[in-house]
Amino acid sequence: MGSALSRKYRSRALAATLLAVATGYYMKKGRWEIPWRKKKLGSGKDKTNRRKSKGPSPIKIIFQKLWPFGTPDRNEPASLHAIGATEILLIFAVSMMRTWHQNRMVYVKRDLMTVTYTRNMGAFRGLMFDAGWMSVLASVIFSTHRYLKERLAALWREKLTKQLHSRYFHAIGYYKLSH
Repeated sequence: MGSALSRKYRSRALAATLLAVATGYYMKKGRWEIPWRKKKLGSGKDKTNRRKSKGPSPIKIIFQKLWPFGTPDRNEPASLHAIGATEILLIFAVSMMRTWHQNRMVYVKRDLMTVTYTRNMGAFRGLMFDAGWMSVLASVIFSTHRYLKERLAALWREKLTKQLHSRYFHAIGYYKLSH
């Protein structure tokens, strides 16, 4: 029965994957017509057209300017390019610690319920100690995560400001502005 059950789920997973791939293909090619987005009669433009410019989107441009890994642009100094790399790696590490902590707290709470039900005082004291130090650890993890996010935001603001100033003051560009 186990192999038949897994075969059933495998076929469902394969069918769902094929459906997702086909849907993505038709959406990308523009062949998929969504009924509630049809062009209204009498309107001169089709509102379902995507952005027609060939350049990258503004979000991609900002992301490329802020992403600290990889090689810097030709006009960007390496020290300015690397701003925020440490913070991003630390945020990733703290997020991993948060995941571990939440997973561990589920087991501590489960064991606490079990020990309370069985009235085992020795195990209850040990679990209360575990719950106490896990609460202190949670406070440290969450405050560190918030600090790193705020620091990264400040660093990115500083980085964008420096990039803006370098472009503005390059070749005395402020004289070229019209009043």
